[in-house]
Amino acid sequence: MKIILKACILCAFAQGIGTAATIFGPGHMDLSLNVSAAGIWTSELQHDGNGSDFDSGPGAGAVNEPANTESVIFVPEERALTRPSSAVWNFLGAEPGGNVWIFPAVQNVNIPFLGLNTETTPSSGLGIWDPAHAAVSSGRWIELRLTNMQYTGNALSPDFSMWTIQSAGSPNVWMNTSNGIATDGTDDVYLMAPGGHSHMNWGFSELGIYDLTFQGSTTLSNNEQSVSDPFTIRFGVGVIPEPGTAALSLITGLLFLLKRRRQSLYIGIDGWACGIGSGHSRTSPRSIIPRCLCFWLFERRLRTRRLQRSTPVMAKKGTSAQTMNQRIFVNKPPMVP
Repeated sequence: MKIILKACILCAFAQGIGTAATIFGPGHMDLSLNVSAAGIWTSELQHDGNGSDFDSGPGAGAVNEPANTESVIFVPEERALTRPSSAVWNFLGAEPGGNVWIFPAVQNVNIPFLGLNTETTPSSGLGIWDPAHAAVSSGRWIELRLTNMQYTGNALSPDFSMWTIQSAGSPNVWMNTSNGIATDGTDDVYLMAPGGHSHMNWGFSELGIYDLTFQGSTTLSNNEQSVSDPFTIRFGVGVIPEPGTAALSLITGLLFLLKRRRQSLYIGIDGWACGIGSGHSRTSPRSIIPRCLCFWLFERRLRTRRLQRSTPVMAKKGTSAQTMNQRIFVNKPPMVP
């Protein structure tokens, strides 16, 4: 019986750490977004490993991971910058003098140096098209479009933005969520030539976890439009995601049962009251599943209690959006690495 319980604990623990992220720390890295002449897309997070203290150690070799939420691009809370007072910076979503966290276009050895590369996309595989964007003219382009943002944290108005700096020193804003997310048109897109590599500023207005969903598109050499599947990448701003809470609850329950004390566990009818009874019977195999289920229900009830609100990110004016993207707010403290 004890062997079975220990096996259950190992399985639950594996489930809990299975969602644990690869944490990308300082060093050069790219979002690699490429498409073949046949319209086959790939998206990947590539870190050269130099200076990373969060994954394989300082100066470790290159790390490539799929572009999904199994990885976290992390900036520590203490790397906050102060938002300038000029109104041209309103797109950041922070008040003048407030904190912002930026993955900069110019390398800072203490922060991931995140860029975009299309280096394996053959120029000959793309056709010429006009994105109708003020920053570019007709040519062979790959478009990276922001389609959704989900936020987990304590802030009520978190925002993401992407910009580059023009020759005069003013920002050229490519994406920002402070006025919603566009579903079409030229807002909330970044345009990149094939075979290229570029860096831009990625800004965040609040501490928390940001899941940003993107989609690539282009015109192929046969003049057919090609669109990638959506993919989501995760940013940790002063926060690293916790392991699955349901798995942690299951582990707690199983560890308790392993003690096989001469006491019995009871959980109230509504799933809230739980404690230790005075019975003298040992735990029976038939009671393991319902008790673990009670732990799980208890955890779910607590998690529901923590949910503060779900606030929509409104579609920008002039778009054809019929639905609203959601930002999720969960009231739980950040985990400090």
